[in-house]
Amino acid sequence: MVEFALVLPLLLVLLLGIADFGRVFQAGITLEAIARDSAEVGALQRLRDKPSFSDTTQHPAYYTSLHQLIARTACAESNQLDIA
Repeated sequence: MVEFALVLPLLLVLLLGIADFGRVFQAGITLEAIARDSAEVGALQRLRDKPSFSDTTQHPAYYTSLHQLIARTACAESNQLDIA
């Protein structure tokens, strides 16, 4: 019984460490998927709407809409992947 009392804390630390590493690994994979999908959406949108700026006032509006599209994609992807 004494041996069990000595080994149990070590086994619990090992078990919880493995579980914690799994959660960190999952978060990394999720962030990679979000970044990949958002970059793809941004690149495709840029190819669809090739900006032809005749004056410098159109730059901020175009890039603001592009950033908002990418942010919406990232939020939708994180909701779809069920990040807890």
